[in-house]
Amino acid sequence: MRWAPALHENRLLVITRTEENVVRLHALDRTTGEQEWVLKDGITASSGERPPISPTVRGDSVYIGSNRGIIACDATTGDIEWTATLGPHVVETEDGPTWRTDWAKPAVTADRAFTFDMNESYRATREVYAVNTQSGDREWTAKLNVGDDWGLKGHVVAGSNRVFVSALKPHVSAGLDDSPWSGAERLFALETTSGEIAWDWTLPKKTLSPPAYADGTLYVGEWYPDADTGRLHALDASDGSNSWTYETEQGAVLSPTVAGDTVYISQGEELAAVARTDGTRRWRLDIGERSGPPVVVGETGYIQTNPGHNYESRLLAVREP
Repeated sequence: MRWAPALHENRLLVITRTEENVVRLHALDRTTGEQEWVLKDGITASSGERPPISPTVRGDSVYIGSNRGIIACDATTGDIEWTATLGPHVVETEDGPTWRTDWAKPAVTADRAFTFDMNESYRATREVYAVNTQSGDREWTAKLNVGDDWGLKGHVVAGSNRVFVSALKPHVSAGLDDSPWSGAERLFALETTSGEIAWDWTLPKKTLSPPAYADGTLYVGEWYPDADTGRLHALDASDGSNSWTYETEQGAVLSPTVAGDTVYISQGEELAAVARTDGTRRWRLDIGERSGPPVVVGETGYIQTNPGHNYESRLLAVREP
């Protein structure tokens, strides 16, 4: 298990990849951990890079980014509903053919699913795609107005009739060092119906995980590598204005997740809870490892440790300390 699970009713949906590159979608009873069903066929991923990133649930359907686009499945049975092919598996570049990696974790509204191509090797990751959730047909494609040395990162987030996506320029030369984290980053808000840009924001530093959306607010985590500290920004989704900022004492802010009146974040090797109203920290819990975004049900949070590492991850159930 490399990426975080998703929740549908009383089941956790988890994607795994074996050493033989066999990708599967599992449904587990969240109370007992017993497997309800497994989808063994029809999920395709690049050879050896990663499985499709964690699933997205909307209603009774689960959506997965594959190596060609989006796959929609019945969350109750695991049956495939449709497959949207948004690009070829092999792409021609100046240096010859390259294998496409995977498409980003979809963001899903009532009418559309949104994603983009994650392959950075040919720097063509500046287009966002909208797919009809009933048919799997493509509705629009939006190319961001950034330079050729920019690419999209993370995954798409949707809310308030907006689609939010981050673009990264890996390195800049104007007085910055040559570390892997030097560069520039911008957050774009697109109209869900057309793909037109509503607003964009240049981030002070760098994000290490996508933002979270809830009730008109976008929560964006940052890392300040020079001081090894982080910040969590609460932005108005309509215009990008900043409502408040929370700062960590140590460690980047990762994987913001909203449940009730709380934003849960990973900061370093801790899980922290922050009030949505003003950014005040309520508590923190030492996990001892980096953790992905929690799935919160009642007083229990389900978290994956060491996200992005196939064979070093654990699935933990934790409660407020």
